[in-house]
Amino acid sequence: MDLHSTPMNRPTLLIFAQRGPVLESLCAFLKIANQAEIIAQVDTPSALTEALAGSRPDLVILDAGSLPSEGDQAVQEFRATWPGVRCLVLAESLPQLQAARAGGADEALLWGFSTEELAAAVRDLTGAAETFC
Repeated sequence: MDLHSTPMNRPTLLIFAQRGPVLESLCAFLKIANQAEIIAQVDTPSALTEALAGSRPDLVILDAGSLPSEGDQAVQEFRATWPGVRCLVLAESLPQLQAARAGGADEALLWGFSTEELAAAVRDLTGAAETFC
């Protein structure tokens, strides 16, 4: 996977989730702990489409609770539209987690995950150096 030319070869992320304190905390953690560059934070499917039309992040993080359709269908649509973009789904429930995996998510985590689990998933999916987090 090609990493974009960002300072220190930091992975680039796009986050699709509803705005709020959880999203802000997630973004803050990813910026600090993983030294990732968040190129966009979007909360609507049209904003996601627009953001991906203008750039190709190393990883898109999808909040399952923010998806417009069932997890497996939404992830399948994402994979069909942007087959080369890796996606990490954050699920609120076990059925959402299973649906995300069935839909073809590169990785899915159940909310309540540890910061170490999130860092490892981002690192694994982006090819970021082990020194990140």
